[in-house]
Amino acid sequence: MKSATDLLKRFEKARSFNVLLREQGYLEERTRKSTSSPTGMKKYNALTEKGLQYGENAVSPQCQREVQPMYYIDTFTDLFNIVVYGEVA
Repeated sequence: MKSATDLLKRFEKARSFNVLLREQGYLEERTRKSTSSPTGMKKYNALTEKGLQYGENAVSPQCQREVQPMYYIDTFTDLFNIVVYGEVA
């Protein structure tokens, strides 16, 4: 499994891809309390039920209270084509 950033290096930036994933229901933005954030809340991404067929929510190495979407290498191209082009190649 790899992160979207690693897998998207050959396609485009992960940030814009994450926006498309959220718009199409594969990814959701979650929040947790944070003492270091000015708002008192920290945002992070997690795969939805729909997105879990393409990866897993792994515990984030930066914070054990967050998850980090990790995608299956063998199905990532399918997910990319669905989200970006609306079809599986």
